[in-house]
Amino acid sequence: MSRPLKKRRRTASIPVFLLPGNGVIVSSGEERHTATKRNVWQIALLSIGLMLPGTAWMLLGWSCFFFPLIVFVYITKYGWQYTNNHLLPAVIAALVGGYFFQSLELIVFMVMLLPAGYMVALSTQRNERPWQAGLRSLLSLGGLLFIFFGVLSLHSEQSFFQAIITSLNAGIDDALRIYSDNNDLSAENYIVFERTLLQVKATAPSILPAIMANILVFVSWTTVVLGNTLLPRTGCTKPWPEYRFWKLPEVLIWAFICSAIGALMPYQPIQTTGLNILIVVCLLYSFQGLAIAVFFLKKWNVPKLMRTAIYIMIIFQSFGTVILIVAGVADVWFDLRHIEKTPINGNTDAE
Repeated sequence: MSRPLKKRRRTASIPVFLLPGNGVIVSSGEERHTATKRNVWQIALLSIGLMLPGTAWMLLGWSCFFFPLIVFVYITKYGWQYTNNHLLPAVIAALVGGYFFQSLELIVFMVMLLPAGYMVALSTQRNERPWQAGLRSLLSLGGLLFIFFGVLSLHSEQSFFQAIITSLNAGIDDALRIYSDNNDLSAENYIVFERTLLQVKATAPSILPAIMANILVFVSWTTVVLGNTLLPRTGCTKPWPEYRFWKLPEVLIWAFICSAIGALMPYQPIQTTGLNILIVVCLLYSFQGLAIAVFFLKKWNVPKLMRTAIYIMIIFQSFGTVILIVAGVADVWFDLRHIEKTPINGNTDAE
């Protein structure tokens, strides 16, 4: 005869969680309640952060261009699911708040900036180069904002482009009217001021696409560069090498050459198109020139205070910007930094 099976005594299994740092064991229910409160507070802070620039645009509107950077760091630090669980409710709450505060259009505009951070995080996941991450971010920004402003233009008599030109012309006319009534301004200075503003008024419409594109390029560059710098401070590893080793793809030099030739053409449409492309490409090469400046200043062990002063002089002076562009273009042919090709994140170079 077989022995009867012994019944196992059931013991109440209470899941426990050991909190790091204090050595106190608490029940999972208590920890879950604490985690829920923490999540609610984080969602509330994110929604307030999304709403504030929209409700106080003149004061805080500039801060929205750092939203892709925040999303990129958030994803890299906490992961995709954690970010989505916090960001999506925050976006919904911000949109509802924007509706009641009559700033819904601005909130939607800022929400359009968030996917750029996702694109940069996706590039790091795929071990892509910095310029590829920036290109993904730029295409995301450009595509979504084109759709956003296109939809707004459907409900307006003017397109967004025409509205900017009209507003710019009105501002220049108001400035000329104000300064013409100013007795403290000498006649010679007023003539110079008037010529400058009239030249801006005549030139701005033709290069406005390049100006708008450069804003998006700058946002993408800021997201990639600052994100790569800030991540080690959050306990994460850098997805790319230091900025001083970065290089643009060499094929971009053909865009520089062709756009420069187009800008010299007598045919107006080709000239305007070439000029706009040239302005954008020059900004990209100025970023590479800045990387070259960072490389040599660090190589020569220039003190940080003096280094900061040199950066300010280079960036905020027009002649310094020209030097950066020339250095960035020259690096394509002369390899000024002599960067050795090393495998970084699965890539074969530091581009």
